[in-house]
Amino acid sequence: MKRGMRLTLLNDLDCAVHKFQIVIKHGLRSQESIEDVKQKCKKIATHFNHSTIAQKQLEKIQDRLNQPHLNVFQDCVTRWNSTFYMFDRFLKIKDALSLYANDNNIESILPEEWKIIECCLEVLKLFQEATREMSSSQVLISSVIPIIQMLLKKLDYLTKQRESDAIRLAVSNLKSQFSVKFSSLEDNNFYAISTYLDPCYKHKFFKPVTEEKIKDEIIKIVNDPVVTDSPTMSPAEDIKKMKMGDSLDPEPGTYSKCKKTCLKSDLAMMLDSSSEDEGEGEPDNSSPDVFLRKELVIYRNKKTGFR
Repeated sequence: MKRGMRLTLLNDLDCAVHKFQIVIKHGLRSQESIEDVKQKCKKIATHFNHSTIAQKQLEKIQDRLNQPHLNVFQDCVTRWNSTFYMFDRFLKIKDALSLYANDNNIESILPEEWKIIECCLEVLKLFQEATREMSSSQVLISSVIPIIQMLLKKLDYLTKQRESDAIRLAVSNLKSQFSVKFSSLEDNNFYAISTYLDPCYKHKFFKPVTEEKIKDEIIKIVNDPVVTDSPTMSPAEDIKKMKMGDSLDPEPGTYSKCKKTCLKSDLAMMLDSSSEDEGEGEPDNSSPDVFLRKELVIYRNKKTGFR
């Protein structure tokens, strides 16, 4: 796919979610105790997946406990977030699995290992939410930088809150690798400019130095004759697209009105907290922001054919 993009001289953007999975894989493997628990869960899952008799026995135990019939989910290296789903399912059928292990020849999961699973779930849930959000068919690249920064903040918080050395080191390793993987994201104009121009985010995720660089790049794009003279849609098509977008876009300064995940709720809270500050004070006509807005309006009018 990357080679195809290069051959057609199109700009290529790496898959951020794929990078997530690489970071998770190496982060969990960095701690032997976590990897041991993961391998034990996979072994138990294999036992049930290869035996219909074992599955029936587990269902009978779930009936006795008045629990729904839930099968064991197995981790798979080719599936995103499969470790999260495996640990989540094991916790949901914890009581049934413990009773099954007492009467059958399989390894039981020890109390300290259940604790590791719970702690891992708390960390992996962040990546599961981010993966689901960024895998959406409606997600824009303007959301990548905000989601990455929110993940880093959450990982930093979890690093300080962990009592277990193994979990704390694993989270610290995740944060370190995560920072390395996405360290150059703000230097990519496609991500940086799209985030800066998105009314939901604006400059909230950029340092002043980075913000000035983004403004300079936007001015270059506006003044580039190759860009301004490029073929565009007809005014009627452009207006239709704008109306469709207006019906879907959230209000400026907010992230979404739909049901939010934990990660999205934190992001929305952060965005809303600064929306009032931005509305205070009289606009300075000499400021770069006002100049950029005027230039973008002129550019937009040229593109649509309006005056």
